[in-house]
Amino acid sequence: MTACIKPKNLNRSSFRATPHIRFEDYKKAFEYWLNYSDKRIKAIVFAENSGYELIELKKIANKKNIYKRNIEFLQFEETERLPGVHYGYSDMEIIDYAIYNSKLITSNSIIIKTTGRLYFPQLNKLLDLQDKKQYDFFSDARDFSFWKLEKHYVVTTLFIMKTSFYKQHLFDIKRELAENTASHMETLYFKTLKPLRQSNRIQLGFPFLISTIGIGAHSNSDYASFKKRIEAIGLFILRRILPAS
Repeated sequence: MTACIKPKNLNRSSFRATPHIRFEDYKKAFEYWLNYSDKRIKAIVFAENSGYELIELKKIANKKNIYKRNIEFLQFEETERLPGVHYGYSDMEIIDYAIYNSKLITSNSIIIKTTGRLYFPQLNKLLDLQDKKQYDFFSDARDFSFWKLEKHYVVTTLFIMKTSFYKQHLFDIKRELAENTASHMETLYFKTLKPLRQSNRIQLGFPFLISTIGIGAHSNSDYASFKKRIEAIGLFILRRILPAS
């Protein structure tokens, strides 16, 4: 779970920039994953980059960890981003930090990365596929071209990956955002991963719709709202019927 409870670099136009609102989102998602019934989830690493006090989360972990999962809290101070650098840089920095500092993540781990304020009830269906296919990297994506409409990016709110693959191909590619050779985390991941598909087990695009539960930080819209669900269905259909570039 990647988290930034008290962002110092987040544009104040974000509807969910207030720390106590964000913290409530993280608490809800954290408790959800503690109680998620799939026993393939052996541990939860909560990695946070603002130094916000986590006593309440630790109390929840002690009292409501019904599946006795290993829990680890990691914290550090995020790097000050240069003007114009996308906030995805900070999310990538959290992932890098967690992989190299966690005592629970090993070189043989399968990591489920989630944006910490969100949760995904159908994760178990993705884990079924992961067990069967043994993907190095498995995410949803948009990769289609139609007239003036083009979408080519990885959805980074939820993805599954092998630690060894991440270290070899994705660790510290955030520097490309800082160097302005890429604009967003999502497009940078896509640009990096798509050429690797011939020599690695990479799946860009979930074969079915995965529901997202939570509130968008910048839009302040509920992912479960009718509008968001229609948008998700429409993009899924476009991805299935339109050719990739």
